[in-house]
Amino acid sequence: MPPFKQWLYHTQQGMFCRLCRHHKPAIKKGRGGGKRPFVEVGAVTFRKDYLDRHIATEHHQDSIRCQASLASGISVMNSFEPTIVLEQAIIGGFKCLYWLIKNELALHTNYPKLLSLAELLGCDYFRKLKVKVT
Repeated sequence: MPPFKQWLYHTQQGMFCRLCRHHKPAIKKGRGGGKRPFVEVGAVTFRKDYLDRHIATEHHQDSIRCQASLASGISVMNSFEPTIVLEQAIIGGFKCLYWLIKNELALHTNYPKLLSLAELLGCDYFRKLKVKVT
């Protein structure tokens, strides 16, 4: 087997793609529920055009991107960071709202000012809650 096909391996059932089997991209809807060669079933046709066709598939390209992101050190937590920051902003916003209600202060005039104060004090994640009015 040529050395440039490190992602390819051969078993008694045929050839498999190491990347696609490792990352196992989901089958897109509307593409049928068939088994994909090189992923679920081994490819038994040993022709270069079959390999080239697999390399060009969307699920192989997705697997390459997943492997590249793992190799570059992008962690799973980094990909969730925007969601975590937005969640912190919503929780902080509700705490400010609770404080206004508890102290019986007007919400419609004091809430934006309280968020600005919190942002001034270093809670920069409140920027996610600001809606620009035009």
